[in-house]
Amino acid sequence: MKDKLKDEYENIKIPDDYHQKVQKSIVYGLEKQSSRQRRIHLSMKLALSCFLIFIVFLNTSTVFAKTVSQIPYLGQICKVLTFTNQDEIDKTKSIHINAPQLNHTGNTKLERKVNHEIQTMVDRAVDEASTRAEEYYDAFVETGGNPNEFMPVEITIDYEIKYYQDNFVSFLIEKTETLASAYQEYMYYNINLNTGKILTLKDLLGDNYQDVITQEIRKQISAYPEEERSLFFEEVNIKDFINQDRIFYINQDKRIVIKFQKYEIAAGVAGPVEFVIPQNISL
Repeated sequence: MKDKLKDEYENIKIPDDYHQKVQKSIVYGLEKQSSRQRRIHLSMKLALSCFLIFIVFLNTSTVFAKTVSQIPYLGQICKVLTFTNQDEIDKTKSIHINAPQLNHTGNTKLERKVNHEIQTMVDRAVDEASTRAEEYYDAFVETGGNPNEFMPVEITIDYEIKYYQDNFVSFLIEKTETLASAYQEYMYYNINLNTGKILTLKDLLGDNYQDVITQEIRKQISAYPEEERSLFFEEVNIKDFINQDRIFYINQDKRIVIKFQKYEIAAGVAGPVEFVIPQNISL
């Protein structure tokens, strides 16, 4: 009986006009969008277009960049919003880079230092990911895979401004490498644009920053539901991970946010983990 049903299912004839009907249904569904939705989409596209034009001018016109840097609020963005862009696509990988460059701060030494570190990280990340992509491709083909069916490894490097105000900027750079699953790496900068100092946890919380942060993180984890608490590795001593190299950024509430990479202190399903430290800080 089971085999008979299976045979009947596999022998079902798909109508010749099936795909045309599906396409028409999709088109009809799209055409049913309300005029309000279309206006919203149009507004979003216009806003995005204006933003992209702003960025293009910012990165191609020295005069424009210097002028914008003198405008309150926009000037802060200008200092970290110029970027280097790179795209590279071949049979093994698809690389998209949008990395920030610190400019127009009046501190060329700081700019050279930060930009050199960022470029070094980008170059290293691309080289390592490219090597892995070649290895994945070779292994795929050697085990009988069709080269035309290989899905290129996607490598994306992008950045996000977390806080900018009062001559202080906090931004992150994220590298994502995707094959079967995604893996992220992060780099953060927390910079006083007046002094040119790259601030550390010790600068913001004092000599006992390790104890302050460790106690707060343990407190937050203990308040989680059992299901979430169980994701954290019991054998891990949080304090061992809190040092001057710890990844952190400043959020819009002027609070320190401590970030842990995926698998660092918790199971992979938890992903990257963040903890907001409620202590007041002076930037």
